[in-house]
Amino acid sequence: MNGQDMNQRLQEAYADWKRSLQFAEDDAAKLSPPLLLSVPPGYTEADRRILFFGRETFGWEWTRKLREDYPEYQVDYPYTDVSTLQDFLANDDSVEALCWGYREFKFAEYQPTNRNSPFWQAFREVQGWRGVGLIWNNLSRCDFKGGSVLEAPKALQTYLAECQRGLVAKELEILRPHVCLFFTGPDYDNLLSGVFPECSFTPVDKDIPVSQLARIGHPRLPANSFRTYHPHYLRRGGHWDFIKRLSKLSESR
Repeated sequence: MNGQDMNQRLQEAYADWKRSLQFAEDDAAKLSPPLLLSVPPGYTEADRRILFFGRETFGWEWTRKLREDYPEYQVDYPYTDVSTLQDFLANDDSVEALCWGYREFKFAEYQPTNRNSPFWQAFREVQGWRGVGLIWNNLSRCDFKGGSVLEAPKALQTYLAECQRGLVAKELEILRPHVCLFFTGPDYDNLLSGVFPECSFTPVDKDIPVSQLARIGHPRLPANSFRTYHPHYLRRGGHWDFIKRLSKLSESR
């Protein structure tokens, strides 16, 4: 399957998922629009296809003020403004808009402050591995009030995990990654277990605690799936070398 076919199937899956969502208006207004993916050039031909999971976006709106807020963008935003999950559910063009936004975001290329963060530094390091095709994803597709989804009421967190479960399964079916890297840290393990029920966390090295670096086992995940700290913590805790370790771990087939 080529990238165009993958993107067509992704958009169909996102449209089906959108129709299935049932959020109270008050909850939907507090959540960001969801992160919807688009396959970048070179992914389908890569020797090592990788999904790189963060936590959540901490802001993910797309409006006609795009180039006013971020002058480096090369094109104007052509769709209806989408600033919340409520907008996503209400707007007829929201799936196309958010897939367009993902493509034009270009992994923070036009947002200098964001681009220089540890998260995107880690992403670019993985992007430089031999034979890699890389897609950014998030464990939580929405943030809560512009911040961590872990601040949302427990019932809302549970529903988010449940409704993301089928979506992520469909993405994995379409994208067929060889490797999944979860830079989410142990604080998000409950959410990770909600999206991948009964997943296992096993050590990759007897000298490294599972809380710091673990292999994740689940029927829907490739064998080379790992969870480690968010890049901010990798940098702050002196564990940046884990990224090189993950490169070696993920090369085995």
